[in-house]
Amino acid sequence: MTLAFTSLGKSPLLGKAGIDQAISFKRQLRSVLPFIDGASAMIVTDADRQTCEVRAVYDRGDKYAVAWAEKAAEVSPEIWGTMAKRRRERE
Repeated sequence: MTLAFTSLGKSPLLGKAGIDQAISFKRQLRSVLPFIDGASAMIVTDADRQTCEVRAVYDRGDKYAVAWAEKAAEVSPEIWGTMAKRRRERE
């Protein structure tokens, strides 16, 4: 198994709020596109910049995992956009 990673976007929020948003993003992604064997999403934090990025992690040799990651990258902008819209409505 050779792992590959694809960025699914970064939270615009910083610190704990960014982590919470990344966790919510993963939840939303899972509801739209359930995780499969060989593919999932992970949160990567940068402590210096206090930012969070969500990445698809998948088995490069598994065509289903690759297809899942491609689909995840495709739907990610819409999920981030929906989350941003909801946040603005609450403010």
